[in-house]
Amino acid sequence: MDKRDMRRANLDMLRRVLMDLGQATKPQLAEASGFSVVTVNALLKTLVEAGEAEAVEAAALPGEAGGRPARQFAFCRNRKLALLLYMLEEQGRDKLVLAVENLLGEIIWQQEVFPPEITAEVLLAHLQQAREQFPGISRVLLGVPGVDVAGRMMIIDYPRLQGIALRERLSEALALPVHICNDINAAVTGYGQQWQQAEQETVIGIYWPHGYPPGAGILLKGRLYEGKDGIAGEIGFRYANPAPYREGDFKESAAAEILRLVRYWNPHQVVFYREGLTEAALAEIMAACREELPAVLLPEVRLGASFQQDYAAGLRQIGRNLLLKE
Repeated sequence: MDKRDMRRANLDMLRRVLMDLGQATKPQLAEASGFSVVTVNALLKTLVEAGEAEAVEAAALPGEAGGRPARQFAFCRNRKLALLLYMLEEQGRDKLVLAVENLLGEIIWQQEVFPPEITAEVLLAHLQQAREQFPGISRVLLGVPGVDVAGRMMIIDYPRLQGIALRERLSEALALPVHICNDINAAVTGYGQQWQQAEQETVIGIYWPHGYPPGAGILLKGRLYEGKDGIAGEIGFRYANPAPYREGDFKESAAAEILRLVRYWNPHQVVFYREGLTEAALAEIMAACREELPAVLLPEVRLGASFQQDYAAGLRQIGRNLLLKE
């Protein structure tokens, strides 16, 4: 590693320490990073000049009775912002949630909307309003119940979005990069943040809303697997005509899907999201699975506590990663 690479690595280390602490003095940064105060001083100057850090109101150190208080520096958390917009169904109504996230992953603004119909024009109108309110937005991330393939919405629950170049259309209108993430992919990403063994295991999330075929998200050792075209986990294809999904067949269908996922992916754990699904009903589904495969081959299957909560958490992680990579 040459001097330039070493300095870049040190700068990245100090940046992450300052992000973790939020605000600190130079001695505190030196202690947390393991660098000398002289090194911290040089690196901090670079961060300040780049607009990534700023000097803030001085505060006396603990135990100091007088004298000049130590100068503190803060990470400029709102220097870049990500605009998140995700779509879901709530009590039979389509819902949009918009949120603005900063570099620390904090949500600094949020709004919920129940539009009569979800179209590209409706999405653009809400995104434009948020962007006008927060000029620091540099990325847009959409969470959708579908998949963008080769630039077009190939799979989507909303008819007016089917087949259109949604990402391109919104990106041109907003003059910002727009990214699209499938809803269950985001949810299983959010769930993986809470599961300590996620980085060593295979975790699959199944989202099965009432009246719709299911979708699945695959987390391999903590990393989302989407496949060549982003359609990995699109198990709902099986319920296309001439064999549409029937709500009355849910338990049998759910057992069949779990068995297929076991044979394809052999996961350690499956998290199942479905409104109203009880532990008793899930036990019946697993009993049906054990009729086909030995219990030792079956994964641990859990009920997801909140699809919306994990969905939002996953998008926040993905949005923050996009900001940090700029």
